[in-house]
Amino acid sequence: MLGGTLLAGGAVSVLGTVLGAALTEVIRTGLNLLEFSVQVLNILIGLVLVLALSLDRVRHVVAERRGGRP
Repeated sequence: MLGGTLLAGGAVSVLGTVLGAALTEVIRTGLNLLEFSVQVLNILIGLVLVLALSLDRVRHVVAERRGGRP
């Protein structure tokens, strides 16, 4: 889902997956240092993931309309 891992299977990017996991941990650590509660921290991480997936889907739709590959 994040960083190149696909839910439907297929080719994945190992580097993208590692970078996605690292980005998630950096965000989590930063919010933890700012003393956000666990509930707020989880909600914000979820929002970041939903935003990332939404942007990826928009990128794919735009690429398909242009006739190219994403």
